[in-house]
Amino acid sequence: MKRGGNWSWKWFAINAVSWLGLLWLVVEAGTHFDLEVLATLRSYKWKGFLALVLASLALAPGTYFVVRVLNGAVRRKLEELARNEQKINQNCRLISDEKKLHEIQVKIASEANEFLFATGSRSRDDVYLKKIEARLRAVETLNYTRILFGDIRRDELTHHCEVLSSDPSLSSRARICEIADLSKHTEAFFVLNEKEAVVIIPSLNAIGKFDTALVMKGPYHKRVRSIVESYSRAATTWKPKAGGTNGPTN
Repeated sequence: MKRGGNWSWKWFAINAVSWLGLLWLVVEAGTHFDLEVLATLRSYKWKGFLALVLASLALAPGTYFVVRVLNGAVRRKLEELARNEQKINQNCRLISDEKKLHEIQVKIASEANEFLFATGSRSRDDVYLKKIEARLRAVETLNYTRILFGDIRRDELTHHCEVLSSDPSLSSRARICEIADLSKHTEAFFVLNEKEAVVIIPSLNAIGKFDTALVMKGPYHKRVRSIVESYSRAATTWKPKAGGTNGPTN
């Protein structure tokens, strides 16, 4: 098979000879271990050898097609992984897949032990939000800060903030705060614990989607934490509005 997976008679000949050698070794091994079927084949002498040659010629093209199919499957899988997650360097990788982004956000919430920061007013991922609540209940050393930018856009997030602010067992370790003046601070989207950070960036797939992010650790993580803590200092305490919602649910 030539480079790129194209048919090659040279490759075919080499493959056929390889199969012949392998089959001959099997026959010799069978004779050594007194396997009757293989011993009978050897007893046919040149006819038996001719049968091995024909079998080798038949197996060679089959091997070509099997290898070609496997190469294609592996290549497609690698291309899919490359599209969904690309390593920029050892401390930063790019993801551009909504499912993968969801998994990473849940992972960061699930692994938080000391602190968990999240920003933005648009989250409607109920699984992710409930994972944060469950983690707070499970880990008494964990402190959580949610930084809102203006009115909350989603009912799921409103409910999440109301639960945290009203539950006495959680409110002492959960700070819900808001940056109301968006003329001074542009809305930004971060999720981070003490080890890893996700920075959501404009989608590389479609306008208006939230499916692309940078996942950072090491020195990048420290810089993200510094930025998020600056947002936290600039924010004021959030208070639920009457009616149970803080904004449109578009």
